Amino acid sequence: MVEVNGKRFDVKVWVPPTGGVAATAQKTRSASRGASQATAAASGTITAPMQGTVIKLLVSQGQTVAQGEAVLVLEAMKMENQIQADKAGVISKVNCKAGDTVGSGDVLLVIE
Repeated sequence: MVEVNGKRFDVKVWVPPTGGVAATAQKTRSASRGASQATAAASGTITAPMQGTVIKLLVSQGQTVAQGEAVLVLEAMKMENQIQADKAGVISKVNCKAGDTVGSGDVLLVIE
């Protein structure tokens, strides 16, 4: 519940699925790390957790990344979200560039 100018509003918060997707709070990041360690190996396919605009692409094809490393910044609902690699490996495919609008579930990068 949030109160604005004396009016109360119900607020629902979308929490992205675990597996290396950027979280906006340390508490959520910690929970995601714990859950992803308990699950099977990560897929290496980085998808958009929500509709938004790619602000910065932090990696390029052929680049080696570590698990949890930020690979791009996605702006959604006027917030910047760092999208992280769900596994260590080499970027084999880049399907977006800065300025692209993406939909929820779109494949942004592939890590092999």
